[in-house]
This record gives sequence, C-alpha cells and structure tokens, in this order.
Amino acid sequence: MVSTVSTGNFEYPSIVVDANGNVHVAWHDSTDYSGAGSDADIFYKVSPRVRAAPRVNPVIPHVCTTGAVEITWLHSEGALWYHVYRSASPITGTLGITPISVAIIDTVFIDTVMTNGTWYYVIVAGNTYYNSMVSNCVSALVSMPPASTTMIPESAFYTVVGIMAGIAVLALVVGVLAGRRGSGPSVRKL
Repeated sequence: MVSTVSTGNFEYPSIVVDANGNVHVAWHDSTDYSGAGSDADIFYKVSPRVRAAPRVNPVIPHVCTTGAVEITWLHSEGALWYHVYRSASPITGTLGITPISVAIIDTVFIDTVMTNGTWYYVIVAGNTYYNSMVSNCVSALVSMPPASTTMIPESAFYTVVGIMAGIAVLALVVGVLAGRRGSGPSVRKL
C-alpha cells in the first residue's frame, strides 16, 4: 500500500530533491493503515516549492490621485497564495515589515492609501511548505488633492448682502405705509 499518511514509527526514509527543488520523502512502517494489516506499508510525501518570486507589473498610472493603488503581478508556479507588502522606502526584504494583505489567491490587489507620498510594494508567493523570495519592487506616487472647501464667490457674497439690505429697506417701507393706514404709528409731513 502507498499512502501519504503514517501514524506509526517509520524506518529507512529516502529523501530526494528534484531538479525543480521539490523535496520528496518515501519511507515504510508497519502502520495498520486502512486495515491493510501490520505488514510494511510504503509512505510518500512531496513538498513542492514555489518556483520563483512573482514578477510585479509597473503601477499604472504611476501617479494616483484617488488613493486606490492597483498592484498586479504574474502567477508563480507552485504558489497557492500571495502576501503584499508596502513601505515608504524601497523594499529589498520583508524582515521587520508586516504584510498589508495575506493569503490573496488572485494576482491583483487594490491598496487604499490615504497619505500622499511615494509608496513601494513587493509580493511574496507562498504555499503550505515554502515562501518565495521577494518580488521586484514597484512604486506608486499617491498625490491626492487637498479636501476642497465650498467657497462663495465674492460677487455672490455682495449680491446676497445687497438682497438682504433690499429686504430690510422694503420691510421698513412696508412698516411705514402700514402706519399711515392707522394700524401703527403715524408719520407727519414737515
């Protein structure tokens, strides 16, 4: 019986690394796997490595005015997921940097950056057994315009002031006229 599951003691393991860097292990033990009895069963396991670091495409557009930076890359053979790293300085390794996103299964990531400046990105491909080296480093310049405040144009301001002054004068005239009809103070001619 050949299986990848072994629960007993194993003897005489054989370990081989193939031309692609995959580690193959074969061994036998006397586990009664699936009721096969206590005869020597052969077990096998392979640990496929990620073939190469991902290749990250240049960020387009390089200058981002919305804060949404789209990072895309090419699939790495053997990868099951990807980790995205961002820094304010060029990245040559991930030591001391926390990924901004982990276990992405697609080859695209949209980063929302709310701070202007140049941001640098790398991708690391991974699977159950290995992580790749860091990808090439790409950058994006985030340059969002300052938040706009609604300003009333000067001409509109004076128009509003003029209208309000006109309303005040009109109210005064109406009050004076109302007074002539006997419903308020009277006005005499001099």
